[in-house]
Amino acid sequence: LIRNRKNIRATLPKGLNANMLDRIEELLRNAVAPLCADEAATGAGISRVTARRYLEHLVATGKAEMERCYGEVGRPLNKYRLLP
Repeated sequence: LIRNRKNIRATLPKGLNANMLDRIEELLRNAVAPLCADEAATGAGISRVTARRYLEHLVATGKAEMERCYGEVGRPLNKYRLLP
C-alpha cells in the first residue's frame, strides 16, 4: 500500500496532494447527488478553485465525470460524480 501511494504521489500534478485527493474522492463517494466545486470546497475546507483542480484531475484520470447543469441565468454549473 505504501509503495502504491508513492506511485500515486509521483503521478499527481504539481500542487496536488494525495491526502486531499483522497478527501475529495471520499466526499464524492458519500454524496447523494453530484457535487459542484463550491460544495466540494466547503466539505473539504479548501477554496473553490483548489477543489475544482482536484475534481478536474479526477475527471482527467477517468475516476469521475463532469456534467454541466444549465440554469435560467448565468454560467452553467459543473457537477462531478465518481464513476463506479
